[in-house]
Amino acid sequence: MSSARTQLFWAAGACAAFAVLLVCFPPQRYAFYPVCPFYEYLGVQCPGCGLTRALADLLTGQFREAASHNAMVFALVPAALCFVSVQAVSVLRWNRWREVRFPQRWASAACAAMLIFGMLRR
Repeated sequence: MSSARTQLFWAAGACAAFAVLLVCFPPQRYAFYPVCPFYEYLGVQCPGCGLTRALADLLTGQFREAASHNAMVFALVPAALCFVSVQAVSVLRWNRWREVRFPQRWASAACAAMLIFGMLRR
């Protein structure tokens, strides 16, 4: 079994490779990215529809386009960066992952927010 530091560096490398992929091959121009099954079969955009395109736009500094694809990216990216930062500090300092505990209220609020966001999308 590999150490937490090794896992962290592999994960960071995978994220960097994905970022390079999004910048070099934007989803707006290349069709090899997966299609949302909700949109494919029901014709309804789920709360996550457009996140890949929005992330690609953010990486290239196109904030207005990112908002048009999925405005939720502006809440998810900072939250993910905070989470990753806390985990990275724990791994680099003590070589162990920090236990993640989400209170039931937070999970319920997140699900409710995504449901409302999904219903309000056009």
